[in-house]
Amino acid sequence: PGMLRLLEIVPTSFFKMPLPDGLRQAVLWRTFGRPDVAWSVIDTNGSGAVSMVELEDGLRVLRIPWMQWGAMHFREIFSTFDPNRDGLLDTVELLQWQGDIREQGPPPEPDPEVGGCFGRPLTSLAAP
Repeated sequence: PGMLRLLEIVPTSFFKMPLPDGLRQAVLWRTFGRPDVAWSVIDTNGSGAVSMVELEDGLRVLRIPWMQWGAMHFREIFSTFDPNRDGLLDTVELLQWQGDIREQGPPPEPDPEVGGCFGRPLTSLAAP
């Protein structure tokens, strides 16, 4: 099986949790509790910081319906993760994770059975 639970519906219990905790838990649930995998999905340019566009795209890839938390605009979601208002999220702000991506080793090898979402390859998301 792949590293993402793309075909399963996000449990409604996450939507009952306040932001940012509920959304953070949904992201980790989708990536089997692997913050390094979650970060690799969302930090698409590999800069070590996530922009609002990257987060929105990442949630789309993970099929997490952010509107379920009652936000009308994605900026409302992003701002709950960005207390210093610098417009970028680090691993602590987004995932409450202080690990270093570089310490996690290379991403798992791609699974040929897992296709891409929205035209994007899932090469870093497949099971080892």
